[in-house]
Amino acid sequence: MWIRILAAAALLGAAPPDAGELSWMAGCWEQRDGDRWTEECWTTMRGGLMLGSGRTGRGGSILEWESLRIERDAPNGEGPIVRLAYFAAPGGRGWTRFAGASNKGPGVTFYNFANDYPQRIRYWRDGDSLMAEIAMKDGSRPRRWRYRRTGARALKGMPTMKAASERMGGLPSYWSVAKSCATTIPAGSSIWMCWR
Repeated sequence: MWIRILAAAALLGAAPPDAGELSWMAGCWEQRDGDRWTEECWTTMRGGLMLGSGRTGRGGSILEWESLRIERDAPNGEGPIVRLAYFAAPGGRGWTRFAGASNKGPGVTFYNFANDYPQRIRYWRDGDSLMAEIAMKDGSRPRRWRYRRTGARALKGMPTMKAASERMGGLPSYWSVAKSCATTIPAGSSIWMCWR
């Protein structure tokens, strides 16, 4: 299966962009349409790894979520190392790998021709927006997002940490939270899962 994916990516052009060139994706991004919203957050590349997460919802409800990562020089079982790979785990279950390929335009594109849908994942910048698109390998059945950056600039008017702490009667220490989390999460899980 991976031979088909890598061969297809090789036919599409030269090597994908260097992982260090993906710093324009780092940060948290959001698209809103009425009470519907989609968020995607990416860390910077460090040690050959970018971690990401995405979630979609309506109002205060989550409709779907996924864990994401982009790896430089990703192992490929018995096959050749994938120079740049995108992994997605919808609902946190089962990682699907997409191989990076060159782009005719700006941004980065990942392919997995063996996947039912999507077979192509693209990211690029359009001014201050992060654009994302999933589609079939030929571009049919596209779904597109135009994300706006969220974060400190978007939090204007939110209560300060001090005000939030006073409202909650003080913030718990990291260790008290870690201790309570350790008794409620399965072994081997990351402590960050406890933060809400």
